[in-house]
Amino acid sequence: MNYVKSLHEIRYLFIYKSLIKIAFIVLIVVSVFLLMGCRKQNNSSKNIVNLQKLSTLPQYRFSNIKSFKLVVAAIMSPVDNIESYRPLVKYLQNALDRHVILLQRRTYQEANYLLIKKNVDLAFICTGAYIYGHLRHKVTVVAVPEINGRITYNAYIIVHKPSHIKSLKDLKGHIFAFTDPLSNTGYMFPIDFFRQKGINYNKFFRKVIFTYNHTDSILAVADNIANGASVDAVVYNYMKKISKKVREHTKILLESPPFPMPPVVMPLGINTSVVKKVQNVLLNMNKNNRGRMILKILGVQKFIKPPKGLYNSIYYTKK
Repeated sequence: MNYVKSLHEIRYLFIYKSLIKIAFIVLIVVSVFLLMGCRKQNNSSKNIVNLQKLSTLPQYRFSNIKSFKLVVAAIMSPVDNIESYRPLVKYLQNALDRHVILLQRRTYQEANYLLIKKNVDLAFICTGAYIYGHLRHKVTVVAVPEINGRITYNAYIIVHKPSHIKSLKDLKGHIFAFTDPLSNTGYMFPIDFFRQKGINYNKFFRKVIFTYNHTDSILAVADNIANGASVDAVVYNYMKKISKKVREHTKILLESPPFPMPPVVMPLGINTSVVKKVQNVLLNMNKNNRGRMILKILGVQKFIKPPKGLYNSIYYTKK
């Protein structure tokens, strides 16, 4: 029994010593890893953000932080306007070193209001809005677009195709679309034309509607929502190029005399140097590749200075 007891004691002693050795080895390994981690942490200290050593943020890229606001009258649909004028906004932004903001308003009167209140710096407006919207003595015309060598444009009275409508009298009892009460081609011309023909349009047509842009007037006729409309010839010709529906389901009934192109204006009171700079940027767009590309998107050959008395040539008077 004593021998067995001694054998057990030896065995326990052996196991105890073995555990001591294993624990010692584990302790050494853990210590080594901890030392390596500390060293790595010390080496990466350069990546730690030190809030006591802050550098200034890069400055805004425009030297003149004040924004420059451009409003575009709703001659075309809002989506078409944005797509057409977005490249011009970027061009003006770079040329003027100003943050340019593009604004849109549903009606011509709302765009005119921004000009009258001097809430915008530059505007592309309709001829009728300029002449009849109380702007003559509140803005200066800085440029006029030239298209196909002309600074004049026309109105078209268009009708749905196919239809029996072949003359103005055939429109009697049908639906007619105007664009905007201040539109030259979309309202002023046709009501004057009807008046000259002895037509009271409120009685002559079954119904009249306002679409507030030429794109929607053209599409209303193409979709036979309206049987006829008076529209801007420049917009109509553009729509015919890009829309099979417009080509196949509209036709021109008659064409107006020429009118002066819609002007590009700035409110009176803006610094003269700014006005000249903006004017120079517009007048020289056709002299560089980027400018010519943007003019092509707008459907314009170039911008020119407005000839004296250009907007005195409207042949009809507002009734």
